[in-house]
Amino acid sequence: MPHWFKTQGKAQETLQTPIHFQSEQLRYQEKDQVILASGNVTVIQSSYTFHSDQARIDIPNKKMEAWGHVRFKDLQKNEIRSQSLKYDSGDGSAQLLEAEGAFGPWLFSTKKISRDSFGNLVLERARLSTCETDLSKYHLYGYRIKVMPKKRLTVQHALFRVGPIPVLYLPYYYYSLGERHLSFQIFPGQNNSEGAFVRTIWGYPPTDEIYLKLYLELLSKRGFGTGGEINYYSDDIKGSIYGFRIRDKLNERERWNARIFHRQEFLNHWLLQINGNQMSDDSFSNDFFREDFDRVVKELNSSVSLTYQKKTNIFRIVSQREDAFDSKTNEFFANEILTPKIEFQKTQSKLGLFSLEKIYSLSFTNRFAGQSPLGGTLTRSYRKEFNAQFSLIDHFRLLSNTNLTPKITIQNDWIDRPQGNELNEKSVQRVTGETTLRQGLSSLDIDLTHKIVQRLQNNLGADQGREEHLLSFLSWFRPKETLSIRLETAFELPRQKGESLSFLNKSKVRPIKGEISIFPKENLEIFFREEYTLSDPITGSKHPLSSMSEISWGQRALGGDYFSLGTNYLSSRDHSFELKSSARISPNKKWQIEGSLRNLFQYRNQNMFYIQKGEFLEKEAMVKTEWRCWNFSFIFRERKGVYEFLFNLELQLERSQRDKIPVNQNGGEWYPWRSLQ
Repeated sequence: MPHWFKTQGKAQETLQTPIHFQSEQLRYQEKDQVILASGNVTVIQSSYTFHSDQARIDIPNKKMEAWGHVRFKDLQKNEIRSQSLKYDSGDGSAQLLEAEGAFGPWLFSTKKISRDSFGNLVLERARLSTCETDLSKYHLYGYRIKVMPKKRLTVQHALFRVGPIPVLYLPYYYYSLGERHLSFQIFPGQNNSEGAFVRTIWGYPPTDEIYLKLYLELLSKRGFGTGGEINYYSDDIKGSIYGFRIRDKLNERERWNARIFHRQEFLNHWLLQINGNQMSDDSFSNDFFREDFDRVVKELNSSVSLTYQKKTNIFRIVSQREDAFDSKTNEFFANEILTPKIEFQKTQSKLGLFSLEKIYSLSFTNRFAGQSPLGGTLTRSYRKEFNAQFSLIDHFRLLSNTNLTPKITIQNDWIDRPQGNELNEKSVQRVTGETTLRQGLSSLDIDLTHKIVQRLQNNLGADQGREEHLLSFLSWFRPKETLSIRLETAFELPRQKGESLSFLNKSKVRPIKGEISIFPKENLEIFFREEYTLSDPITGSKHPLSSMSEISWGQRALGGDYFSLGTNYLSSRDHSFELKSSARISPNKKWQIEGSLRNLFQYRNQNMFYIQKGEFLEKEAMVKTEWRCWNFSFIFRERKGVYEFLFNLELQLERSQRDKIPVNQNGGEWYPWRSLQ
């Protein structure tokens, strides 16, 4: 039996809102203006709908009560099931007992839920989950939980429980239910430098073009550290500002670092770039910079540049500073300052005469040498430098696959204080001639280049002013996509007076560099590179200077399983080579295991298979898995003098939201390693 009557909403007191209800049985108490309904009761208003077994509607007081299989749904499409309901149609507030339902990705069950006139909810003694349909298993428990639909959820004294057993306690938990999401990461762990620690990262986008991060870290040996980061990005402006500080308990010092990146395009052709770095001491980054395990910084570089660029012209003004650390005073000092440095370059373009092309550039630098590490002042303070270059290029096609490219460059270098300079000249001119012959033979390209650099001053000595005289060879063989071979070397031509040309003189041959890449099968790569000298400058013997090899199988770049084994040899590390192996395996969809190991092996009798001694350089192991609603990862890292255990605990819902953050919002343009995490 349907029935209509009028009520007034809180926000629109002068308007009447119809309420439609129907049921199997209906009784109207005319004296009290109360409707009693039973049997499949349905009540529909503009802002809500509910169903129940029985209901009582008090028309004058605009109150409704329902009990028995109550199902309540509001405009936000939040659906709640409960034993009983009390509803005020005047202001839209409601109260439900023994309720369960969902809002957004959250499922909940609560002893009592209250809804205010604005649609906000308060849950008492409630359990919530984003991945369990049975809330008696894993869930988040809160005595009082506040929910603002499509905005946020907050819990004070949150307990993550498995059944009745607590597994994690947070004094405060926040989750965004809107478009902008507050991300949260927690990293408990231990290392030899900081002891046991808990690191947390909070991230939030206040606007579509700004992303904020807050770093809070509790380190048992070092103290409490705080930091912040702002990443901003738009079509023309982008950048990042980062800072971190800690009162270090080990040495009772305030330690900190700060950095800024800024890139801005304006007026079509102008570009402003800022790169600034400061820190309290030279070991700060190795102790506290979180995202690069191998980073050791002993100097700082900062710069500001303003660039004007058109199709063939580039004009740039730069101010650049290099700071070094004085270990005696424990302070950074200005080791070198370039301000201003002015550059202009005309890129390769037609000269307008025959087929000639031109390139020219001008630069002026005001260089400040700075203070010495001993606190004194260097003899050179400011030095002005000027450089000008002009090049002419031509191209000749001798045969269908044979090209000749000659190039001549005139260069002038001027300094106002030549004292201490090798030539002791204010102005020095040089002429460079470079001619390249390129021959293409099907899948083989060969370049033969002759280069000579002639100085026009101080050229009466034994070297005749020839600073460089080379014949270079480069070949690249690519018979198919699965094979690539490169080979390059150079031969030093005569420079000294009376020096004869001898192609059999091995000491004149520059180190031979070769590399080969083979892709025999999909996801399989074999790589080898070596640099080889025919005549050691000291011993005169021939031997490899360096070599590197790697065999890799799998989908490493795509985040899949892989295995990699590689070697690295340097002649400066005599009679030893490095072996590096890494792998990632996924036993099932929820588990992923990854590790890497670097070892140094020493051998005898110039035989790398005759191992005498081995030692590890670095090892790392990582395990990732999913459990209930959580992502877990465990990381162990160790190198000489440094070890670290690190856990990462993150809700799957949090991780999925964080993965949606573009690389530019995460600072990936300024901190490239973040895009690999």
